[in-house]
Amino acid sequence: MREILFITLIFFAFGCSEWESGTDFKNALYDLNIEFSEEDSTLFLFTSVNECTPCKEELYYWNNKENNDLDLVLIVSERYKSNYESFIKNNDISIKSYLDQDNLFRKRELIPLVPYKVLMDEGQILKLGELGYNRLPNTSL
Repeated sequence: MREILFITLIFFAFGCSEWESGTDFKNALYDLNIEFSEEDSTLFLFTSVNECTPCKEELYYWNNKENNDLDLVLIVSERYKSNYESFIKNNDISIKSYLDQDNLFRKRELIPLVPYKVLMDEGQILKLGELGYNRLPNTSL
């Protein structure tokens, strides 16, 4: 009984995430002309230009991480290109970044909210939860 309770708690601690087919997710990436490789592991970070401090701290963490085993892609939901460009410049972002002017991933219900993070590995996706809380489960990344 204790083991079942422990497994259940771990399951809920990671936001009930499970690996899913990435077909719809990949279609949205194609629609926004976002470059990615299905063979590599890619961490997609979704944010807007007006995020909370924990979100920005995690974004800085990934931006400054050296020798990363993951490809990183930042997708910024922002209506105005000038705001997006200012955000990238003012925060010294070096991660590959893309503008999502139509909030496509939210409209297609591929992510539940912004800020958010999604890991893609071998064409499958794992929704990791809100950006700014927890790094990656079961890794030292």
